[in-house]
Amino acid sequence: MCSTFHHHGENGDRVPIGRPIANTEAYVMDRYGCLAPLGVPGELWIGGSGVARGYWNRPELTEEKFVPHPFKDGPDARLYRTGDLVRWLPDGNLEFLGRIDQQVKLRGLRIELGEIETVLASHDQITAVVVLVREDTPGDKRLVAYLVPAPGSDPDTPALREWCKQALPDYMIPGWFVTLPALPLTPNGKVDRKALPEPAGDRPDLGDTYTAPRNDIETAIADIWSDILGIDNIGIHDNFFDLGGHSLRAVTVATRLKAAGMDVSVRQVMQHRSIAAIASAVAESIRPSVSTLTLELAPQASAQGVEHILFCIHPSGGSAHWYEGLAQQLADSCQTYGIQAAGLDPSEVPYRVMEEMADRYWEEMKGIQPQGPYHVLGWSLGGLIAHEIGRRHPDEVAAVYLLEPPTVQPGVQRQMLSYAAKYRAAAEMWLEGRAAEGTERDDIESRFRSFVASLEFMTESPGLRDWLPFEALGGIMEAAARYEPDVSRAKAILVVGDETKAISDGSLQGDGSFDQYLSYWRSLYSEGVRVVEISGSHIEMMTSDPSLAEVTREIRSSFPSR
Repeated sequence: MCSTFHHHGENGDRVPIGRPIANTEAYVMDRYGCLAPLGVPGELWIGGSGVARGYWNRPELTEEKFVPHPFKDGPDARLYRTGDLVRWLPDGNLEFLGRIDQQVKLRGLRIELGEIETVLASHDQITAVVVLVREDTPGDKRLVAYLVPAPGSDPDTPALREWCKQALPDYMIPGWFVTLPALPLTPNGKVDRKALPEPAGDRPDLGDTYTAPRNDIETAIADIWSDILGIDNIGIHDNFFDLGGHSLRAVTVATRLKAAGMDVSVRQVMQHRSIAAIASAVAESIRPSVSTLTLELAPQASAQGVEHILFCIHPSGGSAHWYEGLAQQLADSCQTYGIQAAGLDPSEVPYRVMEEMADRYWEEMKGIQPQGPYHVLGWSLGGLIAHEIGRRHPDEVAAVYLLEPPTVQPGVQRQMLSYAAKYRAAAEMWLEGRAAEGTERDDIESRFRSFVASLEFMTESPGLRDWLPFEALGGIMEAAARYEPDVSRAKAILVVGDETKAISDGSLQGDGSFDQYLSYWRSLYSEGVRVVEISGSHIEMMTSDPSLAEVTREIRSSFPSR
């Protein structure tokens, strides 16, 4: 069935799939079943005279793909969900980006494999590319790009990584690039993804010279990293996060190091990102400062003599690493500190009450900056905590930056409490499994892996060997769900992106429309709240350079001139 048409001229860098033909409707829908804004990827839904009644003798598939028309009444009004990932261009044409069935989840984030393939395929040294998520070792998911170079070309991996960074957020940049003479094909000519080889396990090409461990401490740390990351030959100057590390793996690293007799906290693993740096901290017997939840973000990029300080409150996952890109872009204007959740380390007691969190984080802030004025930022659920800090100290807080915080309304609360209950169940199952032996332990571990893999915000499916902060993650959700925000006198800036502008009932941001979302937050600030609309999705707000540039511009403009 032909639904769109485009006449392609000689000019232009991309080939759109055009506009709907006569008697045909085309809608770009987000994952909540609402219209996606201009330029935002979504699924293409087709309507009109050419839409069939369904699939022959396949009622389940018919029910899934042929859905009631959201904008027309009548029993026969329906739309067909194509499964194509598209977006509207400013000229009114549709651009094809890939397939929805190529949408995967890695480290808790939705990734469009087709979008990564499109970026890599646009490189003049590449003729064919396939990107997929591999899980060759249970629980160890890796984003791998398979490339066929152009004749006479030898693509440089670090250069390809930089190419991707120009168009993709960091979490969508493959960790491994595998060069092949040709992509394997099935008998009908399609790419045989099952035949793509496993990446060589020695070490990804990071563009840095490999330096082997020089002593027993570095060797022990390297062995722990290799086991957790599934990579051999890790150099002492390799960056933990460039190798596929993330906040929960940092928790596992800290736990294993302590078991090996090295007193290293999660905060130190997040801040000392190479084996050499951690080994140096161990050798010098560095201990966390009084501000055990606070870490300086991008300290190597901070300009000398900056006068302002920005405190960034962790989102639902408890880690402040999300603010790394923001800190990099603000390095010429301020020092940026992230505040992590209590309970990411086994020695810490997690909080379950929002007001207690706000009081603890306020003390952390004063440990870094004894006197105001204070600038506090919270993205996603962190916005609720930032709001409470500003509400409790309106005369000392110069500005509260709320980056798409959720509302605390019945629908959102139900989702949060559901996540909290699942995290508690995971913690209880882990303790039960650790106490069991033999086949009983094996059975519990199997059920534990399956259960944890189903959690929305978990990055992978761990076993019983390593402790993870389920209690802390559940406590954050419970604190947010039971929080009753009160009116604040603080100065507030509310930043919203494309997804929240297209908000609808049932999302994690709010229970109603965008106007209702804005009304909710405006009602909580007696002095008013300034609303700033930017481009990009909720995740891109913290990961995409163009979206980050819009956020940092607003933050800079609010700093007083001195």
